[in-house]
Amino acid sequence: MLTPAFTRLAWSNLAAQSAEQVSLAAVPIVAVLALGAGAAQTGLLSAAQTLPFLILSIPAGLLADRHSRRRLLVGADLLLLPDRDEFQRLQRERLRRRRR
Repeated sequence: MLTPAFTRLAWSNLAAQSAEQVSLAAVPIVAVLALGAGAAQTGLLSAAQTLPFLILSIPAGLLADRHSRRRLLVGADLLLLPDRDEFQRLQRERLRRRRR
């Protein structure tokens, strides 16, 4: 039987991974429909979303093996906050333009 702490950790990781997958699908759609991005801009945006994974996956795996997984997950979520804030800023800017 799994411990309650592990179950909470697994559910929080599932939620974070689900949000990441939704973001990977939604950001290009929003860029095209709401911001009017072209094909090249959408391609660059998609590449920019996946490039950190390609570059950092092996070093992050080495760190994960040597450190507390809980602290690592919390730290990774904290690193995503600026990205979420920038996306919200872009949404507010777009809404302001529509109201004018």
